[in-house]
Amino acid sequence: MPLVAIIDFISFLASIVALTIVSRGWNRALPKDIKLLILWLLGLYSFHHFSNILEWGKISKVLDPFEDYVEVLVPLLWFMLIYSYLKELATADLRKSERSLQESETRFRQLADLLPQTVFETDTEGRLTYVNQFGFQTFGYTDEDFQKELKALNMLIPEQRDMAGRRIRRIMAGENLPRVTCLEAAFRP
Repeated sequence: MPLVAIIDFISFLASIVALTIVSRGWNRALPKDIKLLILWLLGLYSFHHFSNILEWGKISKVLDPFEDYVEVLVPLLWFMLIYSYLKELATADLRKSERSLQESETRFRQLADLLPQTVFETDTEGRLTYVNQFGFQTFGYTDEDFQKELKALNMLIPEQRDMAGRRIRRIMAGENLPRVTCLEAAFRP
């Protein structure tokens, strides 16, 4: 038997052992789609090496026509395997980042609820997206009111809403405005 047939035989045995290990450790850390791709690759490699053993050992060339199809499929499966693995890495990082962000937001909200002053957050339309407990108590609003999309400008006295709205729009446009206290704002036109 030629040396190539012996190498193919060893490769065939290695792929069978790998198939066994992967199929027995099925419930381990890898996602199901990656495991299926690995099983397909190992199965195709086993078929390829088995076909070569038969050919090099001058036993039979029956499987030879199918070997060409296998040689085309193997690079495609490698591409799919690498893509699936990279996708899993990216989504794992994304899940970790989202979990970290949620933990950070929870810590912020807990800290803000302990402060003895109003802390709030708005979106670009001026809708309140967060108000701490002191803010609810100070302005007399409830969580039900908050769920009805309260606007930040509604927290101001009616005479100051227009001026505050103009200043907010100018700041959102990138203009750097000096600070104005409530007392100063009361006397401005």
